[in-house]
Amino acid sequence: MPRKRNKNGVYLTEIGTDTAKEQIYNRFTLTPEGDEPLPGAVHFPNNPDIFDLTEAQQLTAEEQVEKWVDGRKKILWDSKKRRNEALDCFVYALAALAYQYFPLAAGSQCAAGEPAGRGWCSNQQENTGRLRPCLIRRG
Repeated sequence: MPRKRNKNGVYLTEIGTDTAKEQIYNRFTLTPEGDEPLPGAVHFPNNPDIFDLTEAQQLTAEEQVEKWVDGRKKILWDSKKRRNEALDCFVYALAALAYQYFPLAAGSQCAAGEPAGRGWCSNQQENTGRLRPCLIRRG
């Protein structure tokens, strides 16, 4: 949780959008075998009223490009002026999912006893003991 409020008294939280987009694009590469759902994979409904070509194009609108910024090579996400609202919504939904596991009290710990705010927390829902990246940054 951020420790300071903005001038209107609202707590703001930064979201690691680059990390979220990498995670989403990596999930697109996971393919389930047969009809069994695959944890972590993105499953799209077979219903054109809910998910159509426009939605798919928006989800894949951005790509990583190398650019030189202040004499350093940086890898940035570029939409090349294509619409990407669906990807942005996916990023915020993923951040909201990560936020539900974020410890609210300073000095608190994640489910498996790791210190909070270190960038990794155990997945409390599945109790797998595996670590997952946090997309929320402490502000």
